[in-house]
Amino acid sequence: MTVSHRRTVDGATCTVALIGEIDMTNVDDALTWIRETVDTTGCSRLEIDLGELDFIDSAGVRMLIQARDYAMSHAAAMAVTQPQAMIYDVLELCGVASALGLAPRSEP
Repeated sequence: MTVSHRRTVDGATCTVALIGEIDMTNVDDALTWIRETVDTTGCSRLEIDLGELDFIDSAGVRMLIQARDYAMSHAAAMAVTQPQAMIYDVLELCGVASALGLAPRSEP
């Protein structure tokens, strides 16, 4: 599986968009990108944009919690944004959606 990223900085908010698929084979790369963003930008708000993420496994979920903890230890609030429905379901099923800043999804 492959993952790439895109980083943007807008004032005190930095965004890391994860693109593709995250699993145990590439989760370390994704966490490195996120940590480097926190370390080099000095942002006070970190957003992890999952709008272009097609797959995440349990290693990826664990990585998002590690990223949140890393951001918090560097005085940055972190939130996950724009997860596709399947990704949101995985995060909710794992019980971490609210801890990652996601609001409960309203039923259609």
